[in-house]
Amino acid sequence: MSMKSVQAFTFAVAAVLAMLLQTGAQPTALAAVLNNSIDRTKQIDPCAFASAATLKVLLQTGLTANPPGYFPYAVQNGGAHFKISNPRVEQVTCPHMTLTVKADVQYRETRGFPQFQTGGVAEFQSPLVANVVYQAPITVRLRPGAPSTPPPVTVSQVVSGNVVLTDINITSLKIDKVPGWLDPPWIRECLNGQYSFCPNLVHRMSFDVTSLIKLLPGSTPL
Repeated sequence: MSMKSVQAFTFAVAAVLAMLLQTGAQPTALAAVLNNSIDRTKQIDPCAFASAATLKVLLQTGLTANPPGYFPYAVQNGGAHFKISNPRVEQVTCPHMTLTVKADVQYRETRGFPQFQTGGVAEFQSPLVANVVYQAPITVRLRPGAPSTPPPVTVSQVVSGNVVLTDINITSLKIDKVPGWLDPPWIRECLNGQYSFCPNLVHRMSFDVTSLIKLLPGSTPL
């Protein structure tokens, strides 16, 4: 439900309350509870709903699937060409999910002298979190004093879930004969879209885990 819908719903409740008061309704008759729901988002550890082995398989499939086509990741700035391809999930650790990926890297210089091409391997590591969208009940009470503590979120309320990277780091880079600026900090900044010629891969990358979450019993708390 959108915020406009919530406001309209609240105004409708206020109108009903005013009408009841005008007709002389007793306070006990005003103890009605009107329920609706709104989509909210909760951030949780993916390890809460799947094992490290299951998440490793899911992420390997997601990294290489096309669409969305996250790889190869190629950028060009003048005659400098940099590409990351063939990502391989090396490790997933739980709890507090962390992902380790190795990938092939290539650099080409196509302007000036000398023109050359070289390649190597890089290792990336990042924590991941799951952004879970769920239906939260809206309760409007016509008599004050009722408890307002929200109930725990359960699997039965889940609308969707996506796992995202939070803080990618390049933990290893093995490649020869490249310019001095092509180092782990530069690659990290590029992946985060901090240069105009670098697509923001980190913020674009997302892995759908909705069906994985819904394999759990509906009463399972998240």
